[in-house]
Amino acid sequence: MSVTFTVRGVTPDWDAGTGFVDASNANARELLALLGERTDDEPNGARNCRAFVRACDAALVRAAKADGTRLGSVAVGAGGCTVVDGGRVAGYLTRKLTSLRALAATGGDLGTIEWG
Repeated sequence: MSVTFTVRGVTPDWDAGTGFVDASNANARELLALLGERTDDEPNGARNCRAFVRACDAALVRAAKADGTRLGSVAVGAGGCTVVDGGRVAGYLTRKLTSLRALAATGGDLGTIEWG
């Protein structure tokens, strides 16, 4: 399962990979906790884009302390590809927060970023 962040009223370009940010449920909960948001069983919600940008700025400072590797399950698939489920590489939180900040900034002062 995953959580997708989008700006309300803006259609993401799924093929180009723009207009949205995805994270696994476990990683989304960590991101939302850093952002000061609820992290219930179903991580979903909405917030004003400008306030979300400010929350991202503050979370980026906190992420430096929590941004290490988190191991999950690892499986090697056909062709030698490696699938990591629920894990995270070092720097992941910082990269995702930077992407979330950029996405929220596109909504401006009156936009709303939502996730679920």
